[in-house]
Amino acid sequence: MSIKNMDDLNKLLLKTINETTCYCLGDKSAWLTFNYLDKRGIPEKDIPKKLDVFAMELENFIGTKDRTGLGPAQMLEKAVVAVFCMKLKINCQVDSSQSFPDQIRKIKEEYLNRLP
Repeated sequence: MSIKNMDDLNKLLLKTINETTCYCLGDKSAWLTFNYLDKRGIPEKDIPKKLDVFAMELENFIGTKDRTGLGPAQMLEKAVVAVFCMKLKINCQVDSSQSFPDQIRKIKEEYLNRLP
């Protein structure tokens, strides 16, 4: 996939979220997760544009942080960030002080700034 603009990045992000969710949770659990999100007003195609709501609903559905600061939702988000960076071929440091949506925005911005 040739990435030339924000729409292309959003398509790649959606593909990454889908693949990573299926890999981490399994196909059935991923389907249940996306079905839940759809019922909460976040159809899969809208996830890249509603990252804040996606992250909140993901946490509501699969689990919240524990005393270590990580829960199932945060672990899945870290995996998505890592895979997204790998697909974009950029070095990415996961900053746990930043929210998932902020990390994704930063990655997109960094990638777009590198385009000729």
